[in-house]
Amino acid sequence: YIDHPFEWAETGHVVAQILALAGDVERLLPVLESLLSGPSYISAKTVDVGWHYDPVRNDPRFQALLEKYAENVEH
Repeated sequence: YIDHPFEWAETGHVVAQILALAGDVERLLPVLESLLSGPSYISAKTVDVGWHYDPVRNDPRFQALLEKYAENVEH
């Protein structure tokens, strides 16, 4: 990915949305993992409600990743 983590935080969410819209869950999961585990403009909650992720929403691996990072969301 991009060398600087804050650059990736800015652009990574767009990459994730494009991969999700394409239904490419294999490439999406590592991108989301890197975004949800570090500094990012997205959270498990924003991914969960984002329409961009509708094509992969029913994939159990996608759901497991959201559940893994759900506790990082502030209420």
